[in-house]
Amino acid sequence: MNKKKFAVYGNCQAGPIAKLLLNNEAFKQQFELVNFPNPVYMMSNKDWPEILQVLEDIDLLIFQQVGDAFGHLLSSEHLAANVKPGAIKVSYPSIYFNGYFVEVDYLRGLPGTVNQFSEYHDMNVALNYLNSDTPQQAIEKSLAQIQDPDFYSPRDVLSRVQLSIDELKSREADLDTHVATFVEEHWQTGQLFFSVNHPARQIMLEICYQILKLLNISNEHIPGSFEHLGETKLPIYQSIKKQMLTTDFPELKMKGKQIDMRTYITGLIDTYVDHDNTLLVTEVTRLRMLKHLEMQ
Repeated sequence: MNKKKFAVYGNCQAGPIAKLLLNNEAFKQQFELVNFPNPVYMMSNKDWPEILQVLEDIDLLIFQQVGDAFGHLLSSEHLAANVKPGAIKVSYPSIYFNGYFVEVDYLRGLPGTVNQFSEYHDMNVALNYLNSDTPQQAIEKSLAQIQDPDFYSPRDVLSRVQLSIDELKSREADLDTHVATFVEEHWQTGQLFFSVNHPARQIMLEICYQILKLLNISNEHIPGSFEHLGETKLPIYQSIKKQMLTTDFPELKMKGKQIDMRTYITGLIDTYVDHDNTLLVTEVTRLRMLKHLEMQ
């Protein structure tokens, strides 16, 4: 039997979803994967001819909701409009949750070298660096904050979690698959994200199970335990862990290497030492203002 062809479009979550679906025996018997050139954030308009070739070849497009941030050609709306007639289209959300990592953000206003250690930046650590007399003083203060069981109040933790869940619900409101309710029901019983946009296997399985149901594939079993997005595992503050119902947390990991908390904080601060403090102040101030507005 000739297999149908499918492709998965989106960010770093697209590849793992494709691999998990192919681990389902019934799905694998029906479909074979056709790859897009890269995740969306690594593509540009010049990739459109190759993208169009994929779209014209596949029978199933599984696509993440992507706006015009990378250009209209790469938007999910434009891709869905260019699949061949009769192709099945299934949408899934950009899976993002910062309830575990309320202090984490991207420093997009600084040179790319600021991400040499990590693309994820703890705003408390950055502020401690800016407000301390020495890097060592900033390291010790940051360690104390992360380990303080009362650094964030229960009310603050729970309100930020709900804000993040509400944002996820908004993102997926008109899509074919959803994870916000699953996150809302299970975020306390086990760690569902390793960083703000790197969900654990459990979350991506939820998307895959829904896709299989939409395709009328009754056998939804997907074996295995590999964490496809587990190369980086950020720390959760003790005051946030305090609001959870589990004590089982993964070891801290950065780009595939297991590290301890002091090494993590030192790595961030060592990066800031090599950059202009004026730029860092401007970017941290901007991000803190945005966080404040989100909480209004």
